[in-house]
Amino acid sequence: KENVKVKAIAVTSRKIEQRKKTAIRKLIQNEINALSNAKDFEELVQEALFGNFVNKCIDSSKKIAPIKRIEVMQVKLLPSR
Repeated sequence: KENVKVKAIAVTSRKIEQRKKTAIRKLIQNEINALSNAKDFEELVQEALFGNFVNKCIDSSKKIAPIKRIEVMQVKLLPSR
């Protein structure tokens, strides 16, 4: 398994409570972990670039709060330990 760091940002249509922010962050983090365990780095970058990963996150996050968009800011391969 490769060490991967993914930075993502979620934009909502209005202000939301802190617990909803935390829930959305946790949900995105779980999606990233599941995707990075299932795919190698090249496939992970493809998913992030072409929006398949983002669409999954938006669909599941909309149940918590109204999401305008989710952007993947950076996908970085970390050196092995």
